Amino acid sequence: MRALYTAVNDTAGKEKPVSRQAVQGGHGFTLLEVVTVVAITSILATVTLPVVNRSLAWWQVQTAAWQLVSDIRAVQQMAVSGENYHRTILFDTVNNLYRVRKDAVIVKETKLPDGVTFASVAFPYSRLSFNLQGVPSASGDIVLKDRYGRFYYITVLPVTGRVKAGSTT
Repeated sequence: MRALYTAVNDTAGKEKPVSRQAVQGGHGFTLLEVVTVVAITSILATVTLPVVNRSLAWWQVQTAAWQLVSDIRAVQQMAVSGENYHRTILFDTVNNLYRVRKDAVIVKETKLPDGVTFASVAFPYSRLSFNLQGVPSASGDIVLKDRYGRFYYITVLPVTGRVKAGSTT
């Protein structure tokens, strides 16, 4: 058996020992290699997770803003088309949701995602409606805030009723 483990000759012609793993053809990793890979992976995860969380929070606030912009524009289009003049968007800043109301009936209720809140709603009585020309009942801003304190602004302009959204006013 000893000959089996010393069968490999080096360049000087001397026999050198061969490991049992090499003789048996087994391939694997040593404990040191595994620990090194786990340590490097842990360090990378520690560095990248906060960046990913901040990006996810910003993506959530943008998505919520664009959904709100879409709903505001839909109510404006319904008013212009004459489908219904009595559609109103009601903002509930305490519960972080808004409702689309047709006359006295709530036809749609949308809650903001977790971590996204209304920083401010600058419409009288926290409600917005449009007339048959698409002109808003009042111009104003809606400011959404993510869990890291970053703001996203939605502006409804007077006269034209244009709805703008972005990270700056």
